[in-house]
Amino acid sequence: MRCEKCHADLPEGVRFCPNCGAPQPEPTQPEVLHRMGVAAQERGAYVEAESYYHKALEAYAASSREGDLGYADVQNDLGGLYFAMGRYAAAEPLYRQALELRQRILGPEDPVVASSLSNLGSLHYAAGNPKAALPLLQEALEIQEDALGEERPQTAQTLNNLALVYADLGDYEAAESLLGEALEIRRRTLGEKHPDVAQSLNNLALFHETVGDYAQAEELFQEALQIRRAALGESHPDVAQSLNNLAMLRQTLGNYHDAERYLRQVLEIYERSLGRRHPYVAQTLRELALVVGLQGKTEEAEELLERALKIYKGLPEHSRLAYAATLDSLASLRQLTQNYPAAEDALRKSLEIYRAAGDRASHARALYDLGTVLRLGGQYDEAEALLRQCLEIRDGVGDKVGIAAALEQLGLVAQDRGALEAAEGYFSDSLELRKSIRDRAGMARSLHQLGALALARGDFAEARAHLNESLELNRKLGVQSRVAEDLSALARVAEQQGRTGEARALEEEARALAERVRLKDSLAATLARRADEGRLREISEQLGVGYEDLPGEGPAIKGRELVTWAYQSDSLEDLENLVAEAYPDADDDD
Repeated sequence: MRCEKCHADLPEGVRFCPNCGAPQPEPTQPEVLHRMGVAAQERGAYVEAESYYHKALEAYAASSREGDLGYADVQNDLGGLYFAMGRYAAAEPLYRQALELRQRILGPEDPVVASSLSNLGSLHYAAGNPKAALPLLQEALEIQEDALGEERPQTAQTLNNLALVYADLGDYEAAESLLGEALEIRRRTLGEKHPDVAQSLNNLALFHETVGDYAQAEELFQEALQIRRAALGESHPDVAQSLNNLAMLRQTLGNYHDAERYLRQVLEIYERSLGRRHPYVAQTLRELALVVGLQGKTEEAEELLERALKIYKGLPEHSRLAYAATLDSLASLRQLTQNYPAAEDALRKSLEIYRAAGDRASHARALYDLGTVLRLGGQYDEAEALLRQCLEIRDGVGDKVGIAAALEQLGLVAQDRGALEAAEGYFSDSLELRKSIRDRAGMARSLHQLGALALARGDFAEARAHLNESLELNRKLGVQSRVAEDLSALARVAEQQGRTGEARALEEEARALAERVRLKDSLAATLARRADEGRLREISEQLGVGYEDLPGEGPAIKGRELVTWAYQSDSLEDLENLVAEAYPDADDDD
């Protein structure tokens, strides 16, 4: 609802504009239909909302009011509905038409125009085209800073959106700077404990996760989680989002047990707060299925995906892209069991859906995933062709992270074919690109691949140099599974050079590391099932750790944090003994 005189946004039902004092007339038929569409969208009834929005546009047209600001508002909201549904091709012309009408009525420097520019930029970003998003968001930010000032929450939101674009384009320095600026604006204007501050912390954490700074990402995710719990309550969907982010981080680190536990909490919150048939529930089921599958529990993973599909079947407005995403999850499970033909079949179906929807980011990802599966199945010609298509799309939109991944996969295709020189070129190009954007996790992967390639050529000095550099990065990142891979590869180098003693020592270190990870996961599982506050306090005190100092709430979460502390401080064996004393029948658990 807008004031007809000054165009300010108004709360529903006001009779006088609080901005200019002008009296407000009763809402017209098009305005009523528009409001009904907004209400339907807010409760998730997308088909009903779409119908109301179209009726509102028709009502404006019937009364020859297509030039009204209200008409632009309906166009904008209908575009937002299609955006939420993943129908990017349908959303774009509506956003553009709303922008043009708002510019004509309000002038090019109005904050409402900035909102339209930001919406259009965010759409391009979501559709996988950060190059197109960048100038729109920059223009929106400039208008907002001039019209509203730099210290406004609206400006902070645009800074956040712009930072995400810079991150995709590989300008991590600019992305980090903008995220930090947005966080400070929100802290100053909203206070330390506002949910929007948590959103900024969450975005900054995602950035640190992208560049491989996992410890910093964990700290920021936990801070955001605590703010959201205090401000919104334990059962709010935003709390579930924070837990989901922590789950994805633990999955990246290879800690599947923790990832599963977090996702089960996410699922419980979504089912309680949004209902068992909500799309977020289905999305969580898909993510949980993959984590469960990574632990070898394929039967349960299949059941979780079936539950997700049943939900999507009852949500026709979400069915197309959601069905494709579920096919992707199914393909990942098939790939885990090396059932490459079944994975290929699922990915070919999802690829066609993404291509038809005009979702460039998902289209490129599907090409990448299918190319990877075909490579694993020995179909090198088609794998290479698909990966080159993926590379072309990502290069066209400036997705440097995705370009590096595609180059890496092309290198693996060349390596599998025995074209070692070509493979080295791809891996080297990927490494240089990852260095330019400070992608430390990706750098470690490229270095490991170059080291393995040098070993295959018999260039032991180069292999050792690359693998040692990879090992150093992976130790800093804390990805223990990759540390073990580097150690094993270095052991093979030493063995080839006749250094049998060094080879045995490296292999023993790799085995010991694997055993520590196994013990950590086992202890975490035991405490998640068994821990009660009284005994966990006793265990913590015996280890010299304050129970209240452990992050999180409740014995299950604090138990996990105690295991993490013990792992990092080389106290796992002490914790193992204390847990065995506290829970002597723990080995009988399923």
